[in-house]
This record gives sequence, structure tokens and C-alpha cells, in this order.
Amino acid sequence: MRQFILLLVLFVLFNGSSLAKYKQWERSDYIVGHQPLAIFIDPFVTFDSTNQHPFRNYWVICAGYDANFNGIEDNGDEKPSIWRLTELMPYYTMIPQKIIDLDFVSIVFPFRGAYFNPKVNNLDTSGRLFFTYKNQVRCFDFLKAKFVEDIIIDFAPVAVSYDTTFLFLSMRNTNGTSEVLKYDLVNKKITDTISAGKNVQMTLSFYKWNNNKKYLAILNEGSFGNDDSSVQLVEMESDGTKTSTSFTVGSGGNYLDYDFKNLIVTVNGSGKIVFIDPESKTITNEIQLQTGQYDGPRQTTLISGSLWISSYSNDIFASSLNSTIESIPARGKTESITGFYFPADDYRVFTTNIFLKDSYKPDSTISMFKDYSLDITEQIQTGNVSIYPNPVNDLLNLVLDFENGNPYLIKIEIAGIEGQVLYEKVFEMNDGNSFRKSIPVQSPGLNSGTYFLRISAGDKFYVKPFVVVR
Repeated sequence: MRQFILLLVLFVLFNGSSLAKYKQWERSDYIVGHQPLAIFIDPFVTFDSTNQHPFRNYWVICAGYDANFNGIEDNGDEKPSIWRLTELMPYYTMIPQKIIDLDFVSIVFPFRGAYFNPKVNNLDTSGRLFFTYKNQVRCFDFLKAKFVEDIIIDFAPVAVSYDTTFLFLSMRNTNGTSEVLKYDLVNKKITDTISAGKNVQMTLSFYKWNNNKKYLAILNEGSFGNDDSSVQLVEMESDGTKTSTSFTVGSGGNYLDYDFKNLIVTVNGSGKIVFIDPESKTITNEIQLQTGQYDGPRQTTLISGSLWISSYSNDIFASSLNSTIESIPARGKTESITGFYFPADDYRVFTTNIFLKDSYKPDSTISMFKDYSLDITEQIQTGNVSIYPNPVNDLLNLVLDFENGNPYLIKIEIAGIEGQVLYEKVFEMNDGNSFRKSIPVQSPGLNSGTYFLRISAGDKFYVKPFVVVR
């Protein structure tokens, strides 16, 4: 029996607790399909059939790989796929699993899909993703692991977004024009068409509570290499009238975000983030990143008063929204980035790693950045636990520091993602309050992949994921 507990997922903004010590954030990598494009988080905790073991799901869209770019599935190619990462709580154990292979077709890049969760206005959209697939808008149900409706519309928009029961479809037409179609999911028809600028990139619908106005932001990429990217800010009145204001933002506009005060525009080619106040209709701030023309910012996410930015520069960036920028080393070139704060849990930032470091060779991992300085560290017998390095190639070092007493025996296991035990050994606790052990990951014959170190000490149990890289 499946139960859900809504965690009231919050983007905690402007609460006076900006995350200043970004360097303390620890990165963990998880293997999925080639070229992961986007990650979505289920805001519910789910319990298993025993009602005792909670877990949370994350969903990853992967583009696959066409090694010789011929559009035909050959040896060495990989189909697009959708993956589920299951986090076993409270140990933060992440288990990646492919749930479906898609047909060998190109997935629209950058990926801009509309993810509904929870249910909206009694419309059965909970846990569903609307996106362009095989030149049509389709609906994929993550929990059922299948496409669940007929074709939504027989068009191929470059981006899909939503507002309650409507989809906004960003269309680049064959005659060179762009437009945004408003599609009614209940009555299954197009109800409005809005003219867009050159090469529309995406849209974002949002509501500004202090003036009770609804807006639709339209991002237009413009021409490659030219400083003609623009944002159309459209006020959507209840009587159907629309008022539009346009802003020029630079070269290569790529992503839109909203922090309940400003519209945030990621401008890839110009290497900057632009802030627009919808109420005053002015550009209020710009943050310039130290990136090149082809490794600039890709997307943004907000968490606890800080803006996090993915990029192709082998770093992600964090800003306290006052133009102060700090870089954090990433695994490689990061495409999407998602940040969440789970009350009574912790802060997380996720990235999809689309290309390897300093190259355009496809990667196949996502990264989770977790702030271990903000939450309560997991302990065994009131002792701190750490493993390093992670990822590991040869020796995995384990350190247990006990503050008040210590257990006599410590059992260590290495398990695969399906739970099979690959290494098991029991050690006696040495004198003192510290236990240190180097575990050779080559001796149990571990191939590249994700594994779990399981530690039993007295009446305590701890699980820590790690990645083996060959």
C-alpha cells in the first residue's frame, strides 16, 4: 500500500540564512544513461508495503548517444532513456535504475518539459511530464513508467511549460517566425496564440502576489553570436487582454527562473545572469560570470536565498544575489540544476552532467551537492563517519570517531545497487575512540559503478554510497 506525505517542499528565499560556506558542500556522483538532460524531484516521501521504510524518487531524462551522428542505431549507440533514483531514508542511499528505453530518436535540446506534481485542479496530472517526443507533445507518467495518453498535440515545440490546466508551447515555425500556443488540457484545444521574437527558447508563467498580476515571460534566443536575445514580459489580464514589455538581455538567452521578486534570465553567450523586476519593468541587476563564450551559464535554481548556476566551465556557481560569486568544482559540463530544501531534512543541489570535463565527450552521471555543515551528521554511537576518496579507484578509507564509548565489533559490507553483498568483514575495535580502515575495492573485483558501504556497530547502522571509477 502506497502512502504519501507531502513535505511542503520550499524554495526558502530571502530568509536571512544565505549559504556562505559553499566549499563545504560535498559532491556525490550517480551513474545513469548517456547525456542526462534534466532531473525532476518527487516532493513526496513514499513508504514501502510494510509502511516502515520511507524513500523518495528522483527522475532523470537522458538523451542517449549517437556515436557517429547518423541518426541510425548502430553498435555503440545508446537509446534515450528515463531513470529513477530511489533514495532510501534516512541514510541518503541512492539507487539508480533505468525504468524505460525510449525509441532511438533525438530529444529536443535543451530539454524543456512541464512536470506536474501534485495533482492540479482535479486534473489527473500528478507525477506526469509533458514534453516533445517524436515531433509530438506526449505525456509520460513516471510512476507507471509509460506514456499514458494519446498525442496531446501533433506539433513539435522546442519547450513546454504550464500554468494550472494550460500548457504553453514554444513554437519555431518553418517560415522563421516564432509563437507561443496556449493549450487547454481540460478541453484539449488551443485557446490563444502569442507572437514571440526570433527563435523562441522557452516560457515561464508566474503570479506576483503583491500586485495580484499574472505574467508570462517569453525568452527568445535571437541569432547565434548576436546580442539580440530578448525577454517579452506579458501581463495576462483576467479579461484576456495582454500587455507586453520587451527587454534585450545579450547573446544566447537560455533559461528563465523566478524568485518571487525578480525574473531571472540566464544568458549563455554573454556569460551573465540578468534580473528583471516585473512590477517596475526594469532590469535591476546583472551578475557577470568568468566564463568563455562557449562554456557559459546554462540554468539556475534557488535555495535558501542563494542562486545556483550550472555551466559548461567545469564549475557550478553560487551567488547570494548581491553579485558575490563563488565557484564549486563540478564533475564536468553541467546542463540542468535543481535545488531543494526539505524541512527537517537538508539542503540539496542536483546537476545533470552532460559532457565530461574539458571536452564534449558524453557523460552519464548526475551529481548531488549536499551541505553537510547545515544538517545533523549521521553518527554511530555518537561518533562521526567519513569515507574518502569518493569516487575511488583503489583504496576506500573509512574513519569512525567515537565521542562517548565505542562498540567492540564493527561489521563492514559493500553492497551493489540491487542489494547483493560483495564484501563482508568483521573487525575488532582498537583501543581509543577512533577506528580507521582502508578497504581495497579491487580485491572484491568491483567494476565502475555505484556501491554502498554498510557499517554495523553495536545497535547502530550506517549506509554511505560511493562510486568506483576505473
